Amino acid sequence: MKSSIHREIILTSVLASLSVSLLLNVMTVGYPTAAATVMGVSDAPSATVSAVPSSTCSVLPSTNAVYVANFKSKTLQKIDPSSLTVIAKADTISTPYSAVVSPDGQYVYVPIYNATVNPGVGYIQKFNAKDLSVAVTLSAGDNMFPIKVVVSPDGNYLYATFRGGSGSTGAFIEKIATADMSIVATTTNVETLPVDTVISPDGKYIYTSTGIGPYVLEKYNTSDLSLALKANTGNFCGTGPIAISPNGGYVYITIRGGCDKSTWGIQKFRTSDLGLAAKVVTTSSLPYTGPLSVAVSPDGSYVYAPVQGSDSNANYVFYLEKHNASDLALVQKVSLGDAVHWGKAGSITVSYDAQYVYVPYGIIDTPHLLQKFNASDLSVAATVTIDDGPGFVAVPSKVIQGVVRKVGDRETNFLLQQISASSVSGVLWYTLGAQYPTPPPKTLQVGGSVGYACQGITAVLACIDASNQTATFNETLTISSVCPG
Repeated sequence: MKSSIHREIILTSVLASLSVSLLLNVMTVGYPTAAATVMGVSDAPSATVSAVPSSTCSVLPSTNAVYVANFKSKTLQKIDPSSLTVIAKADTISTPYSAVVSPDGQYVYVPIYNATVNPGVGYIQKFNAKDLSVAVTLSAGDNMFPIKVVVSPDGNYLYATFRGGSGSTGAFIEKIATADMSIVATTTNVETLPVDTVISPDGKYIYTSTGIGPYVLEKYNTSDLSLALKANTGNFCGTGPIAISPNGGYVYITIRGGCDKSTWGIQKFRTSDLGLAAKVVTTSSLPYTGPLSVAVSPDGSYVYAPVQGSDSNANYVFYLEKHNASDLALVQKVSLGDAVHWGKAGSITVSYDAQYVYVPYGIIDTPHLLQKFNASDLSVAATVTIDDGPGFVAVPSKVIQGVVRKVGDRETNFLLQQISASSVSGVLWYTLGAQYPTPPPKTLQVGGSVGYACQGITAVLACIDASNQTATFNETLTISSVCPG
C-alpha cells in the first residue's frame, strides 16, 4: 500500500509570528488526600541548572498550555490553562481529527483529512507550540485518512494510524521521525477502520481499536510495527476511543453503538495478554448510546468519560462520569446539559497534575465550549468559548516549562511562603494528619527541586524574580505508580 501512495514533505516556511504575548501561567495545584512519599531531592543548586538573572526571569517561555484542534472551523487554538484564555490560534490545512503535544511541549502534531477533493488527501501538520506557526506539513497521499497520531516518550517518533478514505477499506500505521517528518516504517495489517491509538509509557508498544467488525484491540511493537497481540473485544456494535494507564499495565476502551445496549460502557484490558480485567455498563434509567471518549488520570486512580444519552422525550443528554480505575465502579456523574450536541466524538483530557479534566462540547454549527472541571468533585472551574468543533484536546505530558508561582501557591508538595533574591522558602506540604502534624520547612535555591515520588512530578526552581515576588519552576513527569490511599 505504501508504494501506491504518493507522499511528499512540504517544508513550509515558518509563518509570521502571531501577535501574542508569551504568558507565564500561574496554575494552582492540588494534592493527594493521603500522605504522599516525598522524593529524595536536594535543595542545593544543581550543576546543570544555572541561575537566571531576575531581569530575565519574567520572559522564560512557558510550555504550560491546553491545545484544541477544532473539527468544523479547521483551527488549532492554544489556551492558558489557568484562565482558559485563548492566547494563540492558527488555521489548519483542512479538517483536523486529533492533536498531540510533544513530550517537551515544543511542538503540536495534528492529523488532517481534506474530504472536499476527490480523492481526499491526508496530512500531518507539525506546529511550533510557542506561536502555532507551521514547522512542517507532511502529505500522506490521496485517499489516506490519518485519524490519530501519538508521539514516543522521547519525542523522536510519531506513530500515525491511517484508514482509507471514500471507497477504501485499507488501514495502516506509519512510524515517522519527528526531526524531519520522514517515514521510517509502515505496517499494512491493521484491521478495518481503526478508531483510536495510544502508546505505552515506555514507548515499546502502540494499541489500536476498531470501529466496525471485527471489533478488536491490537498491540504493535514500535520498533518495527510488527503485530504483537490481538484480542476480540466482544460481539459489540462499535469500539471507540481508548486510553492507557500511566504505568502501561491496562488499556481502557469505550463500547458504544446501535445494537445490544447491555454492552455499552467501558472495558479494561491487561496489556500483557490483552485479557479482560474489568468492565462497566453506562446504561441506567436513560437509553444511553454510551461513552464518547475516555481518559485516565496521570496518577492512575480514575477514569473519566463523557457519556451521551437521551431523556424520556428522546432529547440528547450528556454526562461526565468519573470511575475508579481499579474496578471501573462509578464514583460520580454530573450533567453537561441537554442543549449540547457532540456531532463527532470530541475528546477528554486530564491535566498532567491530575487536578483538572478538560471537556470540549457545544451546539453543532456554533462556537463550542471548553470546560475545565475540578477532578476531585467534577465541579466546573472555568469555561471558555472555542471555535466550532467538536474539539480535540491535548496537553503536554512530560515536561512543563515556565510554571510561575507566587507566595501562597503550592508547587507539588512545596508551599511557597517567602521569596528573596537568592532563595524561596516555605514548607513541604503533606496532608496534615497524625503522621505529619507540622510540615517541615524547606528552602530552595535555583536548581533545587521538590516533588512527589508517587505522582512522579519533579519541579526544579528555574529562576527567581524578587522584584515581582514570583518563582518559576520547570516540571518533569515520570509517573510510574499510583499514590497511596
